[in-house]
Amino acid sequence: MQFEKYTVEDFIGDESFQKYYFDLSKEDKVFWESWIAKNPEKSLEVEEAKLFLSSLTFDVETLSDDEFHQEFLKLKSKTKPVEKGKAVSFVSVTSSWFGRKAAAVVAFLLVAGVGYYFVKDELGASEPSPNTEIAFVEKKAPFGTKSTFKLPDGTRVKLNSGTTLKVYPDFNRKERRVVLEGEAFFDVTKDQSKPFVIESGNIATTVKGTSFNIEAFENEETIKVAVVTGLVAVTKLENDKLDEQIFLRPDEMLTYSESLDGFSKGSFDKDAVLGWKDGVLYFKDASFEAIQKDLEKWYGVEIEVGNKNILNRPYTGTYKNSSLKEVLEGMSYVLDFKFVIDNNIIYID
Repeated sequence: MQFEKYTVEDFIGDESFQKYYFDLSKEDKVFWESWIAKNPEKSLEVEEAKLFLSSLTFDVETLSDDEFHQEFLKLKSKTKPVEKGKAVSFVSVTSSWFGRKAAAVVAFLLVAGVGYYFVKDELGASEPSPNTEIAFVEKKAPFGTKSTFKLPDGTRVKLNSGTTLKVYPDFNRKERRVVLEGEAFFDVTKDQSKPFVIESGNIATTVKGTSFNIEAFENEETIKVAVVTGLVAVTKLENDKLDEQIFLRPDEMLTYSESLDGFSKGSFDKDAVLGWKDGVLYFKDASFEAIQKDLEKWYGVEIEVGNKNILNRPYTGTYKNSSLKEVLEGMSYVLDFKFVIDNNIIYID
């Protein structure tokens, strides 16, 4: 087997490589670790293949055989015929753990990944045209959950509830570029030759190795960048071009207002801004209207408030890894309300 000629899609479609990546076979793991060490010129293709394989959006281990086959058929039905004679090896679908895992990998690949490589082949080495749809790799933390993972360059990312991180397909080539919708904490691996760029709304945040938090939810009026370590450059995007640039140092936070189209910079309360990544809900003189939004994102619920008198009452409290019931019980004593939890809907009166 001439692995030296493997493309990214060849690695992803190779059953032995899949077993190595998912740590399912000691023999395959030993082989690929040795082969990768001896072939550093293929590191880019290997890392990009790993990036695609890391992006399964459902946990096939928790599915029954019937559920798995239903999910597999849904994914397969969304695929398009392979173009230009290209082929991806299809692992047979079985009820074994690896058979299901591998089939899910291949199904995901066909839906989300391979199309990009077909486009790339047709365009050659040139940059994508403006009309070419970019095949991002997505990481998601649905409402009520949080997600922690590593990017191929070693950067650690933690996503808050209701957040999506889109990774450009050429990540870690000339630069490291992602798109953030929601809130995330980044601990970026240092690489002076490859800037790390986060696009969020109308701003771009550029670093080369630092740790910081970005809050940029789609339906909120402000974007916030808070720096813990290192130096961060925040730039406004004007007609897809870089405009005003502001530098942030540790313990500084920048707030961008979309309505005012302007920046403000100052210090920040670490408990309030960074507590979420350690499982801490922190409120300081917050209105219940603001708290309601946080609770809905944090626990993945819908809150209906009948007693409108409590919406503007200030509340201060800290909860670490607490259940929703525990949080509501604590607040109800102070704000004087009653609540009922009915599955994912909370009634407050």
